[in-house]
Amino acid sequence: MNADEVTRAFRSLKESGKVLYKTLEVLAKKKDTTLDAVLFSWHLFHPAQLVPVLGTNRPDRIRSATKAFQIQLEIEDWFRILEAGIGKRVP
Repeated sequence: MNADEVTRAFRSLKESGKVLYKTLEVLAKKKDTTLDAVLFSWHLFHPAQLVPVLGTNRPDRIRSATKAFQIQLEIEDWFRILEAGIGKRVP
């Protein structure tokens, strides 16, 4: 997913969506990867052992998603994404 596609996906969101986008953007820069790779990595690190579904046949999107397996999210980063997504702090 290129930057324009990600921006379009978050454009219509309210403030909470913008916070999530900014959080993903910061972590993607920190990890030197893409936003969607960070998001897929978050799903892979989820304690419920979620299995993300790509929903695409585009080779560039599939290649981008595979980057998630190379990302090691710290527990603090994982919770930062969760808190940004739900819009409140987790105790």
